[in-house]
Amino acid sequence: MLRNFSFFSIFLISLNVHAFITVGTDAACDMNNIATANLDGDADIRVTNQIVRTERFTIDASKTITGGFDSCFDAENFIQSQTRTKWEGNNLGITLDLGILAGNPITVTLNGFEFFNGNSVPAQTSDAGFINVIGATNVFMLNTEFHDNSGKKGGAIQLTDAGASLALITTNIHNNSANNLGGGIYCENGKVTIYSGSAIHHNLGAVGGGIYANNCQVILRSGEILNEFLTTKGIYFNTSNGVGGGIAMFSGSHLTLEGTLIHPAAIKGNRATMGGGIYADGDNTTVEAYNAQINGNFANSGGGIYITENANFTMYRLNGSCWDDDHCSEISENQVTDANAKGGAVVFDEPSTGSISQTLFKNNLAPSAAAIYIKTATLRLEGNIFTHNSQQTGPFASTELFKIVGGGTNFTFLYNTVNYNEVNSIFALAANENITVANSILWNAATDILTISGNPNLGSVIFNCNTVNEDTSLQNTINNHNHIIADVNSLFIDNQTNNYHLKANSGAIDRCDESILQSQRNDFNDKPRGVDNVSDFNIFFIYDAGAYEYNDIIFKHGFE
Repeated sequence: MLRNFSFFSIFLISLNVHAFITVGTDAACDMNNIATANLDGDADIRVTNQIVRTERFTIDASKTITGGFDSCFDAENFIQSQTRTKWEGNNLGITLDLGILAGNPITVTLNGFEFFNGNSVPAQTSDAGFINVIGATNVFMLNTEFHDNSGKKGGAIQLTDAGASLALITTNIHNNSANNLGGGIYCENGKVTIYSGSAIHHNLGAVGGGIYANNCQVILRSGEILNEFLTTKGIYFNTSNGVGGGIAMFSGSHLTLEGTLIHPAAIKGNRATMGGGIYADGDNTTVEAYNAQINGNFANSGGGIYITENANFTMYRLNGSCWDDDHCSEISENQVTDANAKGGAVVFDEPSTGSISQTLFKNNLAPSAAAIYIKTATLRLEGNIFTHNSQQTGPFASTELFKIVGGGTNFTFLYNTVNYNEVNSIFALAANENITVANSILWNAATDILTISGNPNLGSVIFNCNTVNEDTSLQNTINNHNHIIADVNSLFIDNQTNNYHLKANSGAIDRCDESILQSQRNDFNDKPRGVDNVSDFNIFFIYDAGAYEYNDIIFKHGFE
């Protein structure tokens, strides 16, 4: 009896160990064709890198297909090499289809492949360049590469059905193109997650250079600290002939940039006509970015970001210290490329909404609105730093840092530090705008803080408790009080090296209260606000002006 049990146990173990198929050209291989292996009942297919694969078929059951084995002996023992299995499209216009339209959801994992030379342009059954995800199929791409594929919608990959999802894990999608939408990926009604270590780069699309999203959820968790010319992770160096160089979003799409305390989620070096990094359009279309960097992008308008038609944009830093506490959240080095364009960093076009906190705006360039252009939009800026935006002379010399136009705009500006921007004025305001600027440091060398065209009495203009370089330009505002004019070198630890933390005796310490506007987040370095400086004899106010709260003592608002 014991002998029979032992034999039966060994038989079961043997079945389990060999519950896979090897595909390759040597004598130890079970088969030499992936399509044939796919028809077998085994869910685990292991493919050698001995030849270039060209098969086309539909995977309609849960499968794991792994490439990168030098031999079938290695495949049996799961010894993966550094050489991926090449899978060529031969420009035939026939895709690899994953999933079925009806039935239960399936999961397909592809690991260790290089997909290239796919082409859907010859008008076959799919618009995708190489892979078409069908139905409620969950696809995982591991250690895989897509390059030199061409499609109509999705140069490399297309998802079009509700419930479809794609996860990229240490996967690169690069040098693909779409003559319509989504140079790298086209996603409609599905979900795309880009994990740390993955990249979408150097793709070209008519709309959406890297990704085109239509009612699609996109999560980006990949990026690195390096600048756009050195980066190898995230969404970078994609080009759109229309809008959205990195990603174009429409019809209720949701983009989340999920950085960590170790590295940012990054969108860098992309190009488009509008929204070099991100273009968001339509009701319920949202972007939420935390510990993210949107840097070095180019466009005719909205060098980094373009938000329009009821879309919403939110950006802030995570709690806790990140890789560099002054760069946890950043929109920098973005540029418009048209002499008549606007919004070096961001455009909020009519009607749209936004909230940006604890974010560095640096070295953004535009002839108009070097930092942000706001037209009939609602925008809150809290605890940010704006520095070195625009140029003093040349084609990108900007007339203002913020341009607010269109009527009906609601603009809230709280606890921000503005210094060393080469502009004629900080705020250029048209008629019928509602603007509140409070508890901020506004320094613009010898030039004006505010210029107004039209009749400001048609809107509400409030400037309160700001530390400024001049207040003459503020005299005609409806509510203008409690400002102090101070020398910039007396405010900051080191103005020359852009260290805008407050000196111990800075005039911005304990300057303000929150009677007009209340803070919603901690300061630029994630330190609490309302810390009373006991060496300052101002017993009425405990909130510091500007992005940084001076935190050299332990007393805090509400208790000691």
